[in-house]
Amino acid sequence: MLETGSGEWWCFVDAIENKGGLNHQSSLEHLCLGRWMSPWWLSGDFMNGVLGNLFRLDNRVFYYQILLFIGAVSYFLFGLVYLSIDIQDPMPMLHRVGGGLFLAFTLIISYFSSYIRNRITDVMYVVVLVLFTQLTYLSILNNFTLNYALSILIVLIFFNLVFTAGRKLRALNLYSIGIVVVGLFLSTPMIDILIYVVTLVFVVSGSYILSHHRWMARKRYEVIFDMSPVGMAELDRGGVILGCNVRFCDIFNVDQEEVVGSEIQSLIDIELDVGKGELELDGEKWVEYYLSRAVGMDSKRYIASFIDITDRKRVEERRRLIESLLEHDVKNKIMVLDGYFDLIRKEGLSEKQADYLKKMENAKKECKRLIDNISLLKKADTEKKHKISLNSVIDASIRSVKKEVKDELDIEIKGSSGLVVSGGSVLKNVITNLLRNAFQHGEAEKVCIRMTEKKNEVEVEVMDDGTGIEGDPRDVFKQGYTTDRESGLGLGLYLAREIVESYGGSIELTDSIYGGAGFKITLKKSSDT
Repeated sequence: MLETGSGEWWCFVDAIENKGGLNHQSSLEHLCLGRWMSPWWLSGDFMNGVLGNLFRLDNRVFYYQILLFIGAVSYFLFGLVYLSIDIQDPMPMLHRVGGGLFLAFTLIISYFSSYIRNRITDVMYVVVLVLFTQLTYLSILNNFTLNYALSILIVLIFFNLVFTAGRKLRALNLYSIGIVVVGLFLSTPMIDILIYVVTLVFVVSGSYILSHHRWMARKRYEVIFDMSPVGMAELDRGGVILGCNVRFCDIFNVDQEEVVGSEIQSLIDIELDVGKGELELDGEKWVEYYLSRAVGMDSKRYIASFIDITDRKRVEERRRLIESLLEHDVKNKIMVLDGYFDLIRKEGLSEKQADYLKKMENAKKECKRLIDNISLLKKADTEKKHKISLNSVIDASIRSVKKEVKDELDIEIKGSSGLVVSGGSVLKNVITNLLRNAFQHGEAEKVCIRMTEKKNEVEVEVMDDGTGIEGDPRDVFKQGYTTDRESGLGLGLYLAREIVESYGGSIELTDSIYGGAGFKITLKKSSDT
Protein backbone atom coordinates (compact mmCIF):
# COMPACT_ATOMS: atom_id res chain seq x y z
CA MET A 1 0.00 0.00 0.00
CA LEU A 2 0.96 3.65 0.24
CA GLU A 3 2.88 3.01 3.40
CA THR A 4 5.19 0.57 1.64
CA GLY A 5 5.62 3.11 -1.11
CA SER A 6 6.74 5.70 1.43
CA GLY A 7 9.44 3.41 2.78
CA GLU A 8 10.46 2.39 -0.72
CA TRP A 9 10.96 5.98 -1.78
CA TRP A 10 13.34 6.64 1.11
CA CYS A 11 15.30 3.46 0.38
CA PHE A 12 15.36 4.28 -3.30
CA VAL A 13 16.69 7.80 -2.65
CA ASP A 14 19.42 6.44 -0.38
CA ALA A 15 20.43 3.91 -3.00
CA ILE A 16 20.44 6.48 -5.80
CA GLU A 17 22.69 8.77 -3.77
CA ASN A 18 25.09 5.92 -3.02
CA LYS A 19 25.36 4.77 -6.64
CA GLY A 20 25.11 8.06 -8.47
CA GLY A 21 21.63 7.18 -9.61
CA LEU A 22 21.21 10.22 -11.85
CA ASN A 23 22.80 8.12 -14.58
CA HIS A 24 19.80 5.78 -14.42
CA GLN A 25 17.16 8.44 -15.04
CA SER A 26 16.48 7.22 -18.57
CA SER A 27 15.93 3.68 -17.29
CA LEU A 28 13.44 4.93 -14.72
CA GLU A 29 11.52 6.95 -17.32
CA HIS A 30 11.49 3.95 -19.64
CA LEU A 31 10.14 1.74 -16.90
CA CYS A 32 7.32 4.08 -15.83
CA LEU A 33 6.28 5.29 -19.26
CA GLY A 34 7.00 2.16 -21.26
CA ARG A 35 5.73 -0.64 -19.06
CA TRP A 36 3.11 0.85 -16.76
CA MET A 37 1.73 3.46 -19.16
CA SER A 38 1.28 0.90 -21.94
CA PRO A 39 -1.70 1.24 -24.32
CA TRP A 40 -3.76 -1.57 -22.75
CA TRP A 41 -3.90 0.24 -19.43
CA LEU A 42 -5.31 3.38 -21.04
CA SER A 43 -7.50 1.58 -23.56
CA GLY A 44 -11.11 2.63 -23.90
CA ASP A 45 -12.45 -0.81 -23.01
CA PHE A 46 -10.51 -0.89 -19.77
CA MET A 47 -11.33 2.68 -18.71
CA ASN A 48 -15.01 2.45 -19.66
CA GLY A 49 -15.35 -1.07 -18.34
CA VAL A 50 -13.46 -1.64 -15.12
CA LEU A 51 -12.96 1.97 -13.99
CA GLY A 52 -16.39 2.97 -15.30
CA ASN A 53 -18.04 0.33 -13.14
CA LEU A 54 -15.91 1.30 -10.15
CA PHE A 55 -17.36 4.78 -10.32
CA ARG A 56 -20.81 3.25 -9.86
CA LEU A 57 -19.86 1.95 -6.42
CA ASP A 58 -20.05 3.72 -3.13
CA ASN A 59 -17.43 6.47 -2.67
CA ARG A 60 -15.85 4.67 0.24
CA VAL A 61 -15.53 1.40 -1.71
CA PHE A 62 -14.08 3.17 -4.73
CA TYR A 63 -11.47 5.12 -2.77
CA TYR A 64 -10.39 2.01 -0.86
CA GLN A 65 -10.06 0.14 -4.15
CA ILE A 66 -7.88 2.94 -5.49
CA LEU A 67 -5.65 2.63 -2.41
CA LEU A 68 -5.42 -1.13 -2.87
CA PHE A 69 -4.50 -0.64 -6.51
CA ILE A 70 -1.80 1.93 -5.74
CA GLY A 71 -0.45 -0.26 -2.93
CA ALA A 72 -0.20 -3.35 -5.13
CA VAL A 73 1.43 -1.37 -7.94
CA SER A 74 3.95 0.18 -5.52
CA TYR A 75 5.11 -3.23 -4.32
CA PHE A 76 5.81 -4.53 -7.81
CA LEU A 77 6.88 -1.19 -9.31
CA PHE A 78 9.64 -0.51 -6.81
CA GLY A 79 10.84 -4.10 -7.14
CA LEU A 80 11.19 -3.57 -10.88
CA VAL A 81 12.92 -0.23 -10.29
CA TYR A 82 15.54 -1.84 -8.06
CA LEU A 83 16.09 -4.58 -10.62
CA SER A 84 16.36 -2.16 -13.55
CA ILE A 85 19.00 0.03 -11.91
CA ASP A 86 20.81 -2.86 -10.24
CA ILE A 87 20.33 -1.74 -6.64
CA GLN A 88 19.98 -4.08 -3.68
CA ASP A 89 16.27 -4.33 -2.78
CA PRO A 90 15.89 -3.67 1.00
CA MET A 91 12.74 -5.81 1.00
CA PRO A 92 13.13 -9.57 0.66
CA MET A 93 11.61 -10.93 -2.53
CA LEU A 94 9.17 -13.13 -0.61
CA HIS A 95 7.80 -10.10 1.29
CA ARG A 96 7.55 -8.01 -1.87
CA VAL A 97 5.71 -10.62 -3.93
CA GLY A 98 3.53 -11.68 -1.00
CA GLY A 99 2.52 -8.12 -0.13
CA GLY A 100 1.76 -7.23 -3.73
CA LEU A 101 -0.30 -10.38 -4.32
CA PHE A 102 -2.14 -9.85 -1.02
CA LEU A 103 -3.21 -6.34 -2.07
CA ALA A 104 -4.02 -7.39 -5.64
CA PHE A 105 -6.13 -10.32 -4.44
CA THR A 106 -8.04 -8.09 -2.00
CA LEU A 107 -8.68 -5.59 -4.80
CA ILE A 108 -10.02 -8.27 -7.15
CA ILE A 109 -12.40 -9.87 -4.67
CA SER A 110 -13.64 -6.43 -3.55
CA TYR A 111 -14.57 -5.73 -7.15
CA PHE A 112 -16.42 -9.00 -7.77
CA SER A 113 -17.81 -9.79 -4.31
CA SER A 114 -20.69 -7.75 -2.88
CA TYR A 115 -20.03 -9.40 0.49
CA ILE A 116 -16.55 -7.86 0.60
CA ARG A 117 -17.80 -4.48 -0.67
CA ASN A 118 -20.41 -4.33 2.07
CA ARG A 119 -17.66 -4.97 4.63
CA ILE A 120 -14.90 -3.04 2.91
CA THR A 121 -13.95 -1.05 6.03
CA ASP A 122 -13.35 -4.19 8.10
CA VAL A 123 -11.37 -5.67 5.21
CA MET A 124 -9.20 -2.55 5.04
CA TYR A 125 -8.51 -2.77 8.78
CA VAL A 126 -7.21 -6.30 8.26
CA VAL A 127 -5.11 -5.16 5.28
CA VAL A 128 -3.56 -2.31 7.25
CA LEU A 129 -2.95 -4.57 10.25
CA VAL A 130 -1.10 -7.14 8.13
CA LEU A 131 0.95 -4.64 6.14
CA PHE A 132 1.85 -2.49 9.14
CA THR A 133 3.07 -5.61 10.90
CA GLN A 134 5.16 -6.37 7.83
CA LEU A 135 6.52 -2.79 7.78
CA THR A 136 7.47 -3.01 11.45
CA TYR A 137 9.14 -6.39 10.90
CA LEU A 138 11.21 -4.95 8.05
CA SER A 139 12.07 -1.97 10.25
CA ILE A 140 13.39 -4.36 12.90
CA LEU A 141 15.49 -6.17 10.30
CA ASN A 142 16.91 -2.83 9.14
CA ASN A 143 17.43 -1.51 12.72
CA PHE A 144 14.89 1.30 12.28
CA THR A 145 16.85 3.36 9.82
CA LEU A 146 15.58 6.88 9.21
CA ASN A 147 13.61 5.97 6.12
CA TYR A 148 11.70 3.19 7.92
CA ALA A 149 11.14 5.31 11.02
CA LEU A 150 9.65 8.09 8.90
CA SER A 151 7.58 5.59 6.91
CA ILE A 152 5.97 4.33 10.11
CA LEU A 153 5.03 7.88 11.15
CA ILE A 154 3.61 8.64 7.70
CA VAL A 155 1.57 5.44 7.69
CA LEU A 156 0.13 6.15 11.15
CA ILE A 157 -0.94 9.64 10.07
CA PHE A 158 -2.36 8.25 6.86
CA PHE A 159 -4.64 5.54 8.24
CA ASN A 160 -5.82 7.78 11.10
CA LEU A 161 -7.02 10.30 8.53
CA VAL A 162 -8.51 7.63 6.25
CA PHE A 163 -10.39 5.57 8.84
CA THR A 164 -13.24 6.75 11.00
CA ALA A 165 -12.43 7.48 14.64
CA GLY A 166 -13.78 4.77 16.93
CA ARG A 167 -12.92 1.66 18.90
CA LYS A 168 -11.39 -0.14 15.93
CA LEU A 169 -9.08 2.75 15.10
CA ARG A 170 -8.08 3.17 18.75
CA ALA A 171 -7.27 -0.54 18.94
CA LEU A 172 -5.25 -0.32 15.73
CA ASN A 173 -3.31 2.67 17.10
CA LEU A 174 -2.53 0.88 20.37
CA TYR A 175 -1.42 -2.20 18.48
CA SER A 176 0.77 -0.13 16.14
CA ILE A 177 2.45 1.79 18.96
CA GLY A 178 2.92 -1.44 20.92
CA ILE A 179 4.66 -3.44 18.20
CA VAL A 180 6.81 -0.45 17.20
CA VAL A 181 8.00 0.01 20.81
CA VAL A 182 8.67 -3.72 21.13
CA GLY A 183 10.47 -3.66 17.79
CA LEU A 184 12.68 -0.78 18.92
CA PHE A 185 13.90 -2.78 21.89
CA LEU A 186 14.36 -5.95 19.82
CA SER A 187 16.63 -4.19 17.34
CA THR A 188 19.60 -1.87 17.40
CA PRO A 189 17.82 1.31 16.31
CA MET A 190 19.74 4.02 14.53
CA ILE A 191 17.46 6.64 16.12
CA ASP A 192 16.94 7.84 19.69
CA ILE A 193 14.24 5.57 21.16
CA LEU A 194 12.79 8.09 23.67
CA ILE A 195 12.50 10.93 21.17
CA TYR A 196 10.99 8.62 18.57
CA VAL A 197 8.41 7.13 20.96
CA VAL A 198 7.32 10.62 22.11
CA THR A 199 7.04 11.69 18.48
CA LEU A 200 5.13 8.52 17.69
CA VAL A 201 2.57 9.11 20.45
CA PHE A 202 2.24 12.78 19.51
CA VAL A 203 1.67 11.97 15.82
CA VAL A 204 -0.86 9.24 16.57
CA SER A 205 -2.77 11.41 19.07
CA GLY A 206 -2.88 14.43 16.79
CA SER A 207 -3.98 12.52 13.71
CA TYR A 208 -6.59 10.62 15.74
CA ILE A 209 -8.04 13.90 17.07
CA LEU A 210 -8.33 15.18 13.50
CA SER A 211 -10.04 11.95 12.53
CA HIS A 212 -12.40 12.28 15.50
CA HIS A 213 -13.47 15.80 14.48
CA ARG A 214 -14.06 14.59 10.94
CA TRP A 215 -16.07 11.66 12.30
CA MET A 216 -18.20 13.97 14.46
CA ALA A 217 -18.98 16.19 11.48
CA ARG A 218 -20.00 13.18 9.41
CA LYS A 219 -22.01 11.76 12.32
CA ARG A 220 -24.04 14.97 12.54
CA TYR A 221 -24.73 14.72 8.83
CA GLU A 222 -25.77 11.07 9.15
CA VAL A 223 -28.14 11.85 12.03
CA ILE A 224 -29.78 14.61 9.99
CA PHE A 225 -29.93 12.32 6.96
CA ASP A 226 -31.30 9.29 8.82
CA MET A 227 -33.77 11.18 11.04
CA SER A 228 -35.10 13.42 8.29
CA PRO A 229 -38.90 13.24 7.84
CA VAL A 230 -38.18 13.46 4.12
CA GLY A 231 -37.21 10.34 2.20
CA MET A 232 -33.67 10.84 0.90
CA ALA A 233 -31.40 8.81 -1.35
CA GLU A 234 -27.97 9.33 -2.88
CA LEU A 235 -27.75 8.27 -6.53
CA ASP A 236 -24.84 7.87 -8.87
CA ARG A 237 -24.91 9.21 -12.42
CA GLY A 238 -26.58 6.00 -13.64
CA GLY A 239 -29.38 6.12 -11.08
CA VAL A 240 -27.97 3.43 -8.79
CA ILE A 241 -28.94 3.96 -5.14
CA LEU A 242 -25.76 4.41 -3.09
CA GLY A 243 -27.52 5.09 0.20
CA CYS A 244 -30.92 5.97 1.61
CA ASN A 245 -32.56 6.80 4.92
CA VAL A 246 -35.33 5.06 6.84
CA ARG A 247 -38.06 7.40 5.61
CA PHE A 248 -37.18 6.55 1.99
CA CYS A 249 -37.69 2.86 2.76
CA ASP A 250 -41.02 3.60 4.46
CA ILE A 251 -42.31 5.57 1.47
CA PHE A 252 -41.39 2.90 -1.07
CA ASN A 253 -41.95 -0.07 1.28
CA VAL A 254 -38.51 -1.57 0.65
CA ASP A 255 -35.69 -3.00 2.76
CA GLN A 256 -32.67 -0.74 3.13
CA GLU A 257 -30.07 -3.47 2.58
CA GLU A 258 -31.82 -4.79 -0.51
CA VAL A 259 -32.51 -1.46 -2.19
CA VAL A 260 -28.94 -0.12 -1.94
CA GLY A 261 -27.23 -1.04 -5.19
CA SER A 262 -30.43 -1.21 -7.23
CA GLU A 263 -31.56 1.40 -9.74
CA ILE A 264 -34.02 4.08 -8.67
CA GLN A 265 -35.98 3.47 -11.89
CA SER A 266 -37.01 0.08 -10.50
CA LEU A 267 -39.02 1.92 -7.84
CA ILE A 268 -40.19 5.06 -9.60
CA ASP A 269 -40.33 6.40 -13.14
CA ILE A 270 -37.99 9.34 -12.80
CA GLU A 271 -35.63 11.11 -15.16
CA LEU A 272 -32.10 11.74 -13.89
CA ASP A 273 -32.28 15.47 -14.37
CA VAL A 274 -32.29 18.28 -11.85
CA GLY A 275 -35.86 19.32 -11.11
CA LYS A 276 -39.01 18.36 -9.25
CA GLY A 277 -42.33 16.69 -9.92
CA GLU A 278 -45.13 14.49 -8.66
CA LEU A 279 -45.65 10.80 -9.36
CA GLU A 280 -48.27 8.23 -8.46
CA LEU A 281 -47.16 4.88 -7.03
CA ASP A 282 -49.31 1.81 -7.70
CA GLY A 283 -52.45 3.93 -7.95
CA GLU A 284 -52.55 4.39 -4.16
CA LYS A 285 -49.69 6.61 -3.09
CA TRP A 286 -48.46 9.99 -4.36
CA VAL A 287 -44.94 11.32 -3.89
CA GLU A 288 -43.39 14.69 -4.60
CA TYR A 289 -39.72 14.49 -5.54
CA TYR A 290 -36.81 16.91 -5.80
CA LEU A 291 -33.64 15.94 -7.64
CA SER A 292 -30.48 18.01 -7.21
CA ARG A 293 -26.80 17.50 -7.87
CA ALA A 294 -24.62 16.58 -4.92
CA VAL A 295 -22.33 19.35 -3.74
CA GLY A 296 -18.76 18.26 -3.20
CA MET A 297 -16.14 16.16 -4.86
CA ASP A 298 -18.49 14.24 -7.17
CA SER A 299 -20.84 16.58 -8.99
CA LYS A 300 -22.10 13.66 -11.10
CA ARG A 301 -24.07 12.31 -8.17
CA TYR A 302 -27.59 13.22 -7.22
CA ILE A 303 -29.50 13.73 -4.00
CA ALA A 304 -33.13 12.70 -4.40
CA SER A 305 -35.72 13.83 -1.84
CA PHE A 306 -39.19 12.31 -1.64
CA ILE A 307 -42.23 13.56 0.27
CA ASP A 308 -45.33 11.44 0.71
CA ILE A 309 -48.18 13.72 -0.40
CA THR A 310 -50.90 11.06 -0.42
CA ASP A 311 -52.85 12.72 2.40
CA ARG A 312 -52.53 16.10 0.70
CA LYS A 313 -53.84 14.64 -2.55
CA ARG A 314 -56.80 13.10 -0.73
CA VAL A 315 -57.59 16.44 0.92
CA GLU A 316 -57.39 18.17 -2.47
CA GLU A 317 -59.69 15.55 -3.97
CA ARG A 318 -62.22 16.01 -1.15
CA ARG A 319 -61.95 19.78 -1.54
CA ARG A 320 -62.67 19.53 -5.25
CA LEU A 321 -65.67 17.32 -4.50
CA ILE A 322 -67.02 19.78 -1.93
CA GLU A 323 -66.48 22.70 -4.29
CA SER A 324 -68.30 20.84 -7.03
CA LEU A 325 -71.21 20.05 -4.72
CA LEU A 326 -71.43 23.65 -3.55
CA GLU A 327 -71.14 25.19 -6.99
CA HIS A 328 -73.62 22.90 -8.68
CA ASP A 329 -75.85 20.82 -6.40
CA VAL A 330 -76.28 23.34 -3.57
CA LYS A 331 -76.70 26.25 -5.98
CA ASN A 332 -79.43 24.32 -7.77
CA LYS A 333 -81.20 23.71 -4.45
CA ILE A 334 -81.01 27.44 -3.69
CA MET A 335 -82.66 28.18 -7.03
CA VAL A 336 -85.45 25.78 -6.05
CA LEU A 337 -85.82 27.69 -2.78
CA ASP A 338 -86.17 30.94 -4.74
CA GLY A 339 -89.11 29.43 -6.57
CA TYR A 340 -90.81 28.38 -3.36
CA PHE A 341 -90.20 31.80 -1.80
CA ASP A 342 -91.94 33.42 -4.74
CA LEU A 343 -94.92 31.10 -4.32
CA ILE A 344 -95.14 31.81 -0.58
CA ARG A 345 -95.06 35.57 -1.17
CA LYS A 346 -98.15 35.30 -3.32
CA GLU A 347 -100.02 33.83 -0.38
CA GLY A 348 -101.48 36.04 2.25
CA LEU A 349 -98.92 36.20 5.06
CA SER A 350 -99.20 37.65 8.48
CA GLU A 351 -96.66 40.19 9.61
CA LYS A 352 -94.88 37.56 11.69
CA GLN A 353 -94.82 35.09 8.81
CA ALA A 354 -93.48 37.77 6.45
CA ASP A 355 -90.71 38.53 8.95
CA TYR A 356 -89.77 34.84 9.09
CA LEU A 357 -89.76 34.68 5.33
CA LYS A 358 -87.44 37.69 5.13
CA LYS A 359 -85.00 36.05 7.55
CA MET A 360 -85.08 32.86 5.49
CA GLU A 361 -84.33 34.84 2.35
CA ASN A 362 -81.43 36.60 4.06
CA ALA A 363 -80.02 33.24 5.16
CA LYS A 364 -80.40 31.99 1.61
CA LYS A 365 -78.52 35.02 0.29
CA GLU A 366 -75.71 34.43 2.78
CA CYS A 367 -75.43 30.81 1.62
CA LYS A 368 -75.29 31.90 -2.01
CA ARG A 369 -72.72 34.56 -1.18
CA LEU A 370 -70.62 31.98 0.67
CA ILE A 371 -70.67 29.70 -2.37
CA ASP A 372 -69.67 32.62 -4.57
CA ASN A 373 -66.79 33.38 -2.22
CA ILE A 374 -65.56 29.79 -2.40
CA SER A 375 -65.68 30.02 -6.18
CA LEU A 376 -63.65 33.24 -6.01
CA LEU A 377 -61.01 31.60 -3.82
CA LYS A 378 -60.81 28.64 -6.16
CA LYS A 379 -60.38 30.98 -9.09
CA ALA A 380 -57.67 32.94 -7.25
CA ASP A 381 -55.78 29.71 -6.50
CA THR A 382 -55.94 28.34 -10.04
CA GLU A 383 -55.76 31.55 -12.05
CA LYS A 384 -52.30 32.40 -13.33
CA LYS A 385 -51.02 35.82 -12.38
CA HIS A 386 -50.76 38.26 -15.23
CA LYS A 387 -50.35 41.98 -15.67
CA ILE A 388 -53.52 43.99 -15.17
CA SER A 389 -54.30 47.69 -15.27
CA LEU A 390 -54.96 48.86 -11.72
CA ASN A 391 -56.97 51.84 -12.92
CA SER A 392 -59.21 49.56 -14.98
CA VAL A 393 -59.81 47.32 -11.96
CA ILE A 394 -60.77 50.29 -9.77
CA ASP A 395 -63.05 51.78 -12.44
CA ALA A 396 -64.83 48.43 -12.84
CA SER A 397 -65.22 48.12 -9.05
CA ILE A 398 -66.74 51.61 -8.80
CA ARG A 399 -69.23 50.86 -11.59
CA SER A 400 -70.23 47.63 -9.89
CA VAL A 401 -70.79 49.31 -6.51
CA LYS A 402 -72.80 52.16 -8.01
CA LYS A 403 -75.00 49.64 -9.74
CA GLU A 404 -75.61 47.69 -6.53
CA VAL A 405 -75.90 50.56 -4.03
CA LYS A 406 -76.79 53.80 -5.82
CA ASP A 407 -75.48 55.88 -8.65
CA GLU A 408 -74.69 58.97 -6.64
CA LEU A 409 -71.70 57.94 -4.54
CA ASP A 410 -68.90 60.25 -3.46
CA ILE A 411 -65.79 58.30 -4.52
CA GLU A 412 -62.55 60.19 -5.04
CA ILE A 413 -59.53 58.73 -6.85
CA LYS A 414 -56.06 60.08 -6.12
CA GLY A 415 -52.57 59.16 -7.25
CA SER A 416 -50.82 57.85 -10.31
CA SER A 417 -52.54 56.60 -13.42
CA GLY A 418 -51.51 53.90 -15.86
CA LEU A 419 -50.24 51.57 -13.11
CA VAL A 420 -49.84 47.89 -14.01
CA VAL A 421 -49.66 45.22 -11.29
CA SER A 422 -49.35 41.45 -11.07
CA GLY A 423 -52.71 39.93 -10.24
CA GLY A 424 -55.90 38.47 -11.63
CA SER A 425 -59.57 39.09 -12.27
CA VAL A 426 -60.57 38.36 -8.65
CA LEU A 427 -58.76 41.51 -7.50
CA LYS A 428 -61.82 43.46 -8.70
CA ASN A 429 -63.96 41.61 -6.14
CA VAL A 430 -61.64 42.67 -3.30
CA ILE A 431 -61.91 46.39 -4.18
CA THR A 432 -65.66 46.08 -4.84
CA ASN A 433 -66.34 44.54 -1.44
CA LEU A 434 -64.29 47.15 0.42
CA LEU A 435 -66.28 49.90 -1.32
CA ARG A 436 -69.62 48.16 -0.85
CA ASN A 437 -69.10 47.61 2.85
CA ALA A 438 -67.96 51.19 3.39
CA PHE A 439 -71.31 52.46 2.10
CA GLN A 440 -73.66 49.67 3.13
CA HIS A 441 -72.31 48.70 6.56
CA GLY A 442 -69.92 51.48 7.53
CA GLU A 443 -72.47 54.25 6.86
CA ALA A 444 -69.83 56.16 4.93
CA GLU A 445 -70.72 59.18 2.85
CA LYS A 446 -67.35 59.51 1.15
CA VAL A 447 -64.62 57.08 0.08
CA CYS A 448 -61.16 57.96 -1.18
CA ILE A 449 -59.03 55.56 -3.23
CA ARG A 450 -55.38 56.59 -3.29
CA MET A 451 -52.73 54.85 -5.42
CA THR A 452 -49.03 55.27 -4.64
CA GLU A 453 -46.24 53.92 -6.82
CA LYS A 454 -43.18 52.48 -5.06
CA LYS A 455 -39.98 50.97 -6.46
CA ASN A 456 -41.29 47.43 -7.00
CA GLU A 457 -44.78 47.77 -5.54
CA VAL A 458 -48.00 49.73 -5.77
CA GLU A 459 -50.04 50.69 -2.71
CA VAL A 460 -53.82 51.07 -2.93
CA GLU A 461 -55.50 52.75 0.06
CA VAL A 462 -59.28 52.65 0.49
CA MET A 463 -60.36 55.16 3.17
CA ASP A 464 -63.86 56.21 4.26
CA ASP A 465 -65.51 58.57 6.74
CA GLY A 466 -67.81 55.95 8.24
CA THR A 467 -68.02 54.33 11.66
CA GLY A 468 -64.69 52.53 11.34
CA ILE A 469 -63.71 49.07 12.58
CA GLU A 470 -62.88 48.40 16.19
CA GLY A 471 -60.42 45.73 17.22
CA ASP A 472 -56.80 44.74 16.96
CA PRO A 473 -55.55 45.28 13.38
CA ARG A 474 -53.80 41.91 13.61
CA ASP A 475 -57.07 40.09 14.35
CA VAL A 476 -59.50 41.56 11.85
CA PHE A 477 -58.15 39.39 9.00
CA LYS A 478 -58.28 36.15 10.96
CA GLN A 479 -60.77 33.50 9.97
CA GLY A 480 -63.95 33.73 12.02
CA TYR A 481 -63.38 37.33 13.17
CA THR A 482 -66.60 39.35 13.04
CA THR A 483 -67.80 42.80 14.04
CA ASP A 484 -71.17 44.51 13.80
CA ARG A 485 -69.87 46.30 10.74
CA GLU A 486 -68.68 43.06 9.14
CA SER A 487 -72.06 41.34 9.24
CA GLY A 488 -73.01 40.72 5.65
CA LEU A 489 -69.52 41.56 4.39
CA GLY A 490 -69.85 38.91 1.74
CA LEU A 491 -66.24 38.40 0.75
CA GLY A 492 -64.98 38.97 4.28
CA LEU A 493 -61.66 40.39 5.33
CA TYR A 494 -60.18 36.93 5.74
CA LEU A 495 -61.02 36.00 2.16
CA ALA A 496 -59.79 39.38 0.94
CA ARG A 497 -56.43 38.71 2.56
CA GLU A 498 -56.25 35.22 1.06
CA ILE A 499 -56.89 36.54 -2.44
CA VAL A 500 -54.42 39.43 -2.17
CA GLU A 501 -51.72 37.16 -0.74
CA SER A 502 -52.29 34.65 -3.55
CA TYR A 503 -51.10 37.45 -5.85
CA GLY A 504 -47.99 37.95 -3.73
CA GLY A 505 -49.36 41.08 -2.04
CA SER A 506 -50.64 42.07 1.39
CA ILE A 507 -53.57 43.90 2.98
CA GLU A 508 -53.70 45.66 6.33
CA LEU A 509 -56.05 47.80 8.41
CA THR A 510 -54.91 51.42 8.69
CA ASP A 511 -56.19 54.76 9.94
CA SER A 512 -58.35 56.76 7.58
CA ILE A 513 -57.61 60.45 7.17
CA TYR A 514 -61.39 60.90 7.11
CA GLY A 515 -61.96 59.25 10.49
CA GLY A 516 -63.47 55.96 9.33
CA ALA A 517 -61.91 52.68 8.24
CA GLY A 518 -58.82 52.46 6.09
CA PHE A 519 -57.32 49.54 4.21
CA LYS A 520 -53.95 49.45 2.46
CA ILE A 521 -53.40 46.87 -0.26
CA THR A 522 -49.83 46.34 -1.45
CA LEU A 523 -49.38 44.67 -4.83
CA LYS A 524 -46.29 43.76 -6.81
CA LYS A 525 -45.59 45.58 -10.02
CA SER A 526 -45.88 43.42 -13.09
CA SER A 527 -42.51 42.14 -14.30
CA ASP A 528 -43.72 42.70 -17.86
CA THR A 529 -43.84 46.46 -17.42
